[in-house]
Amino acid sequence: MSSKVQSHLLVRQVSTLFAQLRRWLWPAHSRLGQRSVASVSALALVAGLVALGTGFRTQLLDVVDDAAWLLNSNGSASHASAITGDVDYRVTFTGAQGDDMALVQRDDGVYLLNRSTGSFAKMDESLMRLNASGAAGASKGLQLFVGSSVAYAVDMVSGVVHPVSPQDLQASDDPIDFPSGFDSAIIDPAGALLVAPAAEGIVIPVSGEGRGDQIEIGEPGDQLELVAVNGSPVAVNLSRMEFAAVTGDGRRSDPQVIEGAQASPDLMLSASEDQPLLWILDRANGSLQWVNPANAATKSFPITVRGDGLGRPVVNGDVVYITDAQHGRVYSYDTDGKQHRTLSIPRGAEQLETFVKDGRLWLNDPDSAWAMNVDADQESTEYDKFTKDAPSAEITDTTDDAAPQIVGTSSGQAAPVAAPAPRPAPDPPAPAPRPAVPAEPGPAPAGAMPQGPTAGGSDGAGTDIPSDSYGDTDPEVKGSPPGSPANLTVTAGDGSLSVSFGPAPTNGRKVDHYEVSTVPSANVISEPARAGAASYSVTIPDLQNDTPYRVMVVAVDTAGEQGKSNTSEPVRPRSGIPGSPGAVGVEEGDRTLTVSWEPAEGENVVGYRIIARTGSGGEDSRTDVGAEVSSVPLAGLTNGADYTVSVRAVGPGEEPQTSPPSFAEGAFSPFGAPSAPQAAELTSQDRGLLVRWQSPNDGGRPIDRYLVAYAQAGQEPSVVEVTDGLSVSLDGLTNGVSYAVQVQAEGPGGLSDWSPVSYELPQPQPNAPRSFRASPGDRSVTLSWQPPNGEAVITGYRIRTNGADDIDVGPGRTDWVVEGLTNGRSYSFTIASLSDGGQSADESASAIPVGAPIVAEEWSSATTDEFSAGVSIDWQGGSGGRCSYYLERGPGGRHNSCDTSVRYSGLSPETEYILIYTISSAQGSDEVQIRFSTKAQPPEPDPVPEPDPVPETPSDPDAPENAATAAAVPRTTRSNLAVGGGVPDA
Repeated sequence: MSSKVQSHLLVRQVSTLFAQLRRWLWPAHSRLGQRSVASVSALALVAGLVALGTGFRTQLLDVVDDAAWLLNSNGSASHASAITGDVDYRVTFTGAQGDDMALVQRDDGVYLLNRSTGSFAKMDESLMRLNASGAAGASKGLQLFVGSSVAYAVDMVSGVVHPVSPQDLQASDDPIDFPSGFDSAIIDPAGALLVAPAAEGIVIPVSGEGRGDQIEIGEPGDQLELVAVNGSPVAVNLSRMEFAAVTGDGRRSDPQVIEGAQASPDLMLSASEDQPLLWILDRANGSLQWVNPANAATKSFPITVRGDGLGRPVVNGDVVYITDAQHGRVYSYDTDGKQHRTLSIPRGAEQLETFVKDGRLWLNDPDSAWAMNVDADQESTEYDKFTKDAPSAEITDTTDDAAPQIVGTSSGQAAPVAAPAPRPAPDPPAPAPRPAVPAEPGPAPAGAMPQGPTAGGSDGAGTDIPSDSYGDTDPEVKGSPPGSPANLTVTAGDGSLSVSFGPAPTNGRKVDHYEVSTVPSANVISEPARAGAASYSVTIPDLQNDTPYRVMVVAVDTAGEQGKSNTSEPVRPRSGIPGSPGAVGVEEGDRTLTVSWEPAEGENVVGYRIIARTGSGGEDSRTDVGAEVSSVPLAGLTNGADYTVSVRAVGPGEEPQTSPPSFAEGAFSPFGAPSAPQAAELTSQDRGLLVRWQSPNDGGRPIDRYLVAYAQAGQEPSVVEVTDGLSVSLDGLTNGVSYAVQVQAEGPGGLSDWSPVSYELPQPQPNAPRSFRASPGDRSVTLSWQPPNGEAVITGYRIRTNGADDIDVGPGRTDWVVEGLTNGRSYSFTIASLSDGGQSADESASAIPVGAPIVAEEWSSATTDEFSAGVSIDWQGGSGGRCSYYLERGPGGRHNSCDTSVRYSGLSPETEYILIYTISSAQGSDEVQIRFSTKAQPPEPDPVPEPDPVPETPSDPDAPENAATAAAVPRTTRSNLAVGGGVPDA
């Protein structure tokens, strides 16, 4: 990586950090905040440049990484920052253009999986290279499961599990085979892989040591799906609509029926790692259902869309998102079934990728430059993944120079990233722009970044700096030639053939155009007919009637290479077949498409046949009209459904021949006014009402706004416009007066009818209860309070204990006993008043339950050490109340202390004493006595005899002057151990 690009990346990363610090530190009107952030920004930039200059690699991409990697079908990935709203980096995987790839994004790193090569690797985001790699064999069903300390490469199609070392990603030499393949697989929190063999009704745990014992969930033939609900695996039997929790050590809960759910091939499941609900989308019936596996609670509600074009639900927090790429929409619902904001996305994004990371929903179209993230407040940010402002790099292989290239299926130098093949442009145009994917720069020399034809200069060290200009290049072409066009259809005309077909697989190449001709061995057409890359029909004129023609269609890529061809059965043009009508136009209306066309040429046209079809291929509408007609409405269609429209000319006779069809370009969707919303749900507030409603059928187009009308009886209504969301608060109302509320929806097709009337009275919000107290008891706490002041009519009280479920009590109660608690543990309690106007603020109190004191058993280890004038006593002590002790018939009085030892001295010898130890509390008291006797007074020792006189010794002339003439004799004494005359020693 060149130093210039490193500098660019560092500056962008520091800018990202600065943007995050602005959010934290810069209040809207704070000059101090501005100066603080400016100082922090300068310090961060200096620190970053110093790190680069001293050879350290920047790690800021990881430090402030509220972002995601987004894969592109051209073999690259873009790093999109949710903080700056920009793409701040892009990498190209050498030789991977057109390969089937996936990313596993975890907190501990990003893993790249290439199904086309069977390889996988961990990406070093700070150095932009692959640190470790492994391989398990190419397969479209290959998936990579990564846990905190384990990993598995799983071929879902062939049923092969490769345990993988999470350190170096090397696959085990001894894979585990399951011949039937898998319906589903998941990794549990403990690191075991759980697999559901196809249609066997069982789950089998797998670890690095092999397979475990099977867990029976259903019967043979049952289809299972494994889902992580709140981080724990749940096995769902889609054949019986039952679920059971499963674990990696072979255990399961009892299967429970999902009430109200019907088995169907159109079901899709989803869940969240941090929410307790399992979601079920029924695409055929247009309904959503959630179930809580912890208690089997469930709720089902209808949604406004249906059909097999809906994507798998994605759960983010309490909201579930459903994508409809066919119509370019994303719908969102909460657990109450209320619809939230509808988002617009590009139409026709067939490979749309959706996932949740760091609390954000990400949507990515690998076939275009478009991507989006949606935050918890449902605010969306769109991205151009191929912005030229972002630096880019090339990733080729691992850090081991001798390691083989593992990224792509091609060999040789890296190719420029070509744009993915475009899809047919829908009509009307997509609601969101789809920027074309630009070509990436051509292959760069080793050690340099890819660059365009004109270098941007030098960094002063002889290293080329890539230009921001992305010019045309002539690199080595990667990928394979396009595949066969789909659904080839040839229709005979009078001296002509009408040919239609579907798009060809791109195989990593960009289709430039299609060429339509006859097979060389038949009657050769001198010049092939040509259709554009997004045009899938052509008419071949000037042919001989009654002569067989076999038609061939090939896709030609931008390099001029042709892919495999499709060849039709022989078709003969025939005389008497009318000519095809001219250009066909369609106008969309309410459950209606009005079709117009230019008349067909020729004299043998007696009428026209107009056909509208949906994606299922059947004729949804067929109308025959006379030759004089050139426009007709097709009524009775379904609003929101996409139709293709064709017109044929009809010839004379009892069994008339029809011309080749003329198609209207694109798909057309009828639309009308939305249906009326259901009656709104009203919640009383202080001088206001909270109005909530569900989204009605949108009539085939997204609803633009809602109108909410409200009034007192006999008054003119006021109207509020709502353009975002499905709720509104009405303020400034009069408490205690009934209001009527209605809701109306408006879309491109007009206004709906008003909803049924809802009625409610605004009520003041209650004040909190007064004098809230918590009094401890034995394994219980008694709560007491006084009713609040204020105007609100209290309907009850809501009590919560340590965040547990709410306890609602009636309005006449002023106390409540919470039982089943643990003595000695601290408990916190809150209480709030309830009324029709809502809930008050909380009042809080805490207490520690205590039982009756117990001390007797504590004295089993009490020891005494009697001596003649006193005693020492040691014990474990008491618990559960206030302690005191005293010595009966002894000095010192009562001592109010929970001591665990005492020493008395100055007692009478050979005397019995009793130490009485008491613990007392509000629940009672307990007492223990210990008896002891002091020992007898020991006899006095015999007197020490006087020593005999010491005879005089001649003086030593060498002795020092004034030396002592006799040694001191020690005197034996008794230490008095009593301190303070009979009180416990200090």
